[in-house]
Amino acid sequence: MLSEKGCRERRAALEKKIAGRADWIVLTSPHHVLYFSNLWVEPNSLAHHSLAVLAWRGGESALFVDSFLSREARTAFADQVVVVPCYGDVRPVPDRRKAVMERAAAWLSAKRPGTVAAETAYLPAALAADLRGTGAAVLDVLPLIEEMRCVKYPDELDLMRSLVRDASSSLDAVREQVHAGLSEWAVYGLLHREFVTRRCMPLSLIADIVTDLRVSGLPRDRRLEKGDLVIIDFSPYSGGYRADISATLRVDTPPGGRQVEYMEALFQARARAEALLRPGVPGREVYGAMAGCFAQRGLGRFFTGHAGHGLGLLQPERPYFLPHSDEPLAAGQVVTLEPGLYDGRVGHMRIEDVYIIGPDGAERISRHRPGF
Repeated sequence: MLSEKGCRERRAALEKKIAGRADWIVLTSPHHVLYFSNLWVEPNSLAHHSLAVLAWRGGESALFVDSFLSREARTAFADQVVVVPCYGDVRPVPDRRKAVMERAAAWLSAKRPGTVAAETAYLPAALAADLRGTGAAVLDVLPLIEEMRCVKYPDELDLMRSLVRDASSSLDAVREQVHAGLSEWAVYGLLHREFVTRRCMPLSLIADIVTDLRVSGLPRDRRLEKGDLVIIDFSPYSGGYRADISATLRVDTPPGGRQVEYMEALFQARARAEALLRPGVPGREVYGAMAGCFAQRGLGRFFTGHAGHGLGLLQPERPYFLPHSDEPLAAGQVVTLEPGLYDGRVGHMRIEDVYIIGPDGAERISRHRPGF
């Protein structure tokens, strides 16, 4: 979970960025309510369709939720938590999102704000209308928040280290259980079991389990065969943040032919790109180092994807390692490197690791076995 210190520091930082331009900050995006208050809505729960409204100014903050979120709100960091009854009360509330909006709007109206800072892309139309009905103007702060999210705070880095650690050990455990006859969905199930056992909390799992010369995609009913190359691209979402790691393995038999050469090329390309993971280097140079390595080995035409991306509340996030990405790296960013070669005659292969950008270089925080 995120820390109270981190949440309050992020709220203070956003206030500083808009100093003098707004009286109150009001957020409704679930990602950003989490980012600034530690309210995490488990995506597989009944609360998934709830609305939370976070409002603050200076040392005063309030979080508005419906009763489906009352348990999660106990671990959120806000001076006041307002729970709007919507279930289990004597009267049903058919539209619980509207009920939360009305309570938040009434509370804010009493504060008489001249301007409210909000993410206009996420602000519900009804709440925006209620705010404007009080005479308040709305200032869009979404670009400022997205800029803040590029560089992680210490509590975010702690959470992501533990998340990637558990993802790495889960993937290694699953490697030892893969054999011919298992379906792609069975491998997906093994990943879920191994990760939940380690994490001891709910999981929303995105995983490409790719065989039969596919590059990416959800698992299928296809059963693994001896000699198959399997790409496992594992991106668990837990506690509101994502990991993203990949490995390629061959089922029940050692790699053959040019497969070993291609895997060596993946590791060499990763090393070339790793050397550029430091502040000030634009994303296109990281991509160029990886692409150049493959080109030198005569494999450039088989490198058809990106070289990696940022990680955090979402996946992918800034920065991006693409041919035309000019954004420079910065200390505190969390990124992946994702070299892949997709040759139908030899097989499709991909590896992926996670890094934290430091002042002088990068630390690899994934510890799984990505290759054969």
